Amino acid sequence: MTHEHCITHSRTAPRLLQSRPGYVDEFEVEDVKFGPNPPLLKSARWIPSSAMSEADLEHDIGVDAKLLFQGGLSFAVTTKLWLNWPRDRYAFLPVRVEIRLTELAGAVRMGVRRHRSFVSFMAEPFSQFEVESTLGQSKTKLQAVKVES
Repeated sequence: MTHEHCITHSRTAPRLLQSRPGYVDEFEVEDVKFGPNPPLLKSARWIPSSAMSEADLEHDIGVDAKLLFQGGLSFAVTTKLWLNWPRDRYAFLPVRVEIRLTELAGAVRMGVRRHRSFVSFMAEPFSQFEVESTLGQSKTKLQAVKVES
């Protein structure tokens, strides 16, 4: 089973990206990998409709379960930091941040309806990340630099 369909679109991200300073280039998400292991659901139990809240009643089926994901979800975010001296966009420094979700665990509630479903954590989940950042490369890339002798 592939998990490519799990990538979602955020409505907040475009607003955040529009407010970035001029010396920061566009962000690119690269190397998205979901790892070899799917999420595990344990201790799943049906929620009878009599126990559902009003918000949950719009779903036909409700399930509470414990989720454990140790699949190794990872992705990288890259951008360029522009050096604006002696003129705008004189040179840039590449930036790469790699993020790996090594573990995610917590109680979840799932609701299913014919064309709509949801999964949400019942409380703050335990999450463990590894973050690695790289500033520059073996050679700092300079763009449009004119050397005068």
